[in-house]
Amino acid sequence: MSDSAERKIKLLLLYEILLKQTDELHPMTTSEIFTALQESGIAVSRQTLYEDIEVLNRYGFEVVCLKGKENQYYISSRPFERPEAEILLQAVCSSDFLSKKKKYKLLNKVAELFGGSAQEIIECTATDCGTGGKNEHIYYTIDALMTALMEKRQVSFRYFDYRAKGEKIYRKSGGRYRANPLGFVYSDGRFYFFCYHDNHIDDGPTKYIVERMDDTAVEQEKITDSELYKNFDLSEYKKELFSMYSGEHKEVTLEFAQELLNVAYERFGRDIEPELCGENNYRITVPVQVSKTFFGWLASFGGAVRLHSPEEVKDRYEEFIKGLVQSMEKN
Repeated sequence: MSDSAERKIKLLLLYEILLKQTDELHPMTTSEIFTALQESGIAVSRQTLYEDIEVLNRYGFEVVCLKGKENQYYISSRPFERPEAEILLQAVCSSDFLSKKKKYKLLNKVAELFGGSAQEIIECTATDCGTGGKNEHIYYTIDALMTALMEKRQVSFRYFDYRAKGEKIYRKSGGRYRANPLGFVYSDGRFYFFCYHDNHIDDGPTKYIVERMDDTAVEQEKITDSELYKNFDLSEYKKELFSMYSGEHKEVTLEFAQELLNVAYERFGRDIEPELCGENNYRITVPVQVSKTFFGWLASFGGAVRLHSPEEVKDRYEEFIKGLVQSMEKN
């Protein structure tokens, strides 16, 4: 290897070592850096080390030197703040579509962004990542779906259900689905793929659990143009969903006390416009998908959130409550 090539590799290795193994609480001494570089087959002297660190600083990598009997070094500037990394780590832990093996591998990759504190951050984040999916090939599925989305091409796949003992039973006798991608929704630890099919294009979006998609492939055909989906906003559509079990689309008017304004904004978004309707009471009209999950959400407030209209939805809500009471009486 030429001297020029070795110097370039040395700079890369030096930065990687400092990035993964140091932070403000875990600096590395000159001797420790020498040892790490030598383990990678790179010889270095004190003078060349100082010069290499100066080069890194000159190009904005911010290597801090703590002067002393033996100098110590650490990387001070990182891509993520610690709270940002914690959010990512918690999101990984709560993602039930990932297998436990993939969760811990991804957790360690995120934690590496914090160098010497990586193990401490992992230990503080979670001792148990809960349940995990069984599909070890899910990354390939997500990659194919993302490619189809970006390139505006159709995608095909097989879809299965789980039976006893984790056995896969493929729908359509193992035949392939073909779809036009719309995007992803993450909900309750699950990852969902939304799309529309050419053979029932006017029926609204169809969803699939990504973990249960198999043999996913990007097709050569471009997505089928449709006025219905030309300006489709998946983020707005998600606001209507109270779970991935969809229902009939309706606009409903809800009434609630002032202390539940936060709940309304968190559930329906910051762009709602609550109207005062009496002392300390507010009313909003929002689109929802009317389902048992929506009624369950209403019931969870014990009457503090009231369904004002339309009458047909109020009647269905009343039947829902009566059904709950009857099921309790039978038990």
